[in-house]
Amino acid sequence: MVVGPVAGSRSTGLIHKAMSNAASMRHVVSALALLSAVAAAPAPDPVLRQLVADAKADKPVAFERTQRVEDTGKKAIVYVDRYNPALADPWKLVSVDGRAPKSDEMGDWRKTLRNGVPSYGRVALLLGGAARVDANHYHIAHLPKGFVPRDSFGEHLLADVVVDTSTSRPFVREARFYAAGPFRMFIIAKIEKFDATNHYAPGPDGVMRIVAQDTVLSGSGPGMSGTEIKHVTFTPIAR
Repeated sequence: MVVGPVAGSRSTGLIHKAMSNAASMRHVVSALALLSAVAAAPAPDPVLRQLVADAKADKPVAFERTQRVEDTGKKAIVYVDRYNPALADPWKLVSVDGRAPKSDEMGDWRKTLRNGVPSYGRVALLLGGAARVDANHYHIAHLPKGFVPRDSFGEHLLADVVVDTSTSRPFVREARFYAAGPFRMFIIAKIEKFDATNHYAPGPDGVMRIVAQDTVLSGSGPGMSGTEIKHVTFTPIAR
């Protein structure tokens, strides 16, 4: 018993024609998809390539860092520390409010070093996911994994980068990191606002450096809430 249309029948011809048309259509769709993918690929960006290359070539520089920290309801505190990559122990806490640091302050300060060394070189990692907005601005919709020591914090942040093109070699002048809205950390803590801006500039020797950083952090947790405002400046020192 033959099940279905008989070979050579009108219905068989229609089926073959339909199958042939369907195959042709699939080829057309595949070709269009390929063309769309090619059309959607971002155009080469020579400025971005130069920015990343220069940042990757960045070498550690010695600096003195002054941090002024203001917490809600508390007196502002000024920390001064130094970083010198030529030393076996490159970090040193110099003073807290102009006096020698206490042992507990040293312990708290040591914990902050987990955040890594502030440098222009970190711009290379940041720009890996950058999309150009206009001639002098890039936007990063998702910070690269590992850019922030705690990825659970960094995954909530966006970034905007301002490029200075007034010289023969463009450089990143500002990088702003911010949360689009409130978010929770470890369930119990809520971050209401996070906004930080790094400022960069070439030094007298032409080497790019981070020169300042401004941060505002507001949030709440069990039994506590408030805002921390931090202003940081970096001053080059001899090795």
